[in-house]
Amino acid sequence: MRNFLLLLIIILPLKSISSEEFCEYKITSQKDEVQYTSQKSIDVNDIDGHIIRVFKTETNHKNSNKNCEGLKVIKTDFYGISDYINKNCHYQ
Repeated sequence: MRNFLLLLIIILPLKSISSEEFCEYKITSQKDEVQYTSQKSIDVNDIDGHIIRVFKTETNHKNSNKNCEGLKVIKTDFYGISDYINKNCHYQ
């Protein structure tokens, strides 16, 4: 009997999780919504002209649509990196 109860405790939550449908949501933004808030350039010194740039952008979404849970995206923070040699974005 105890094993049966344990089995029910494990299986019932799994059934409710698997019964939910997958919700797909796409976010788009306009150019005027995105702003670079921080940029740092680091001279690597291994090859002449080799620079790594680390940056952060903030997007304040003006007209976002509601997602599957009825929530709207207000702000997105993005951190990125770029790797340049002589202002060219690929190694030679």
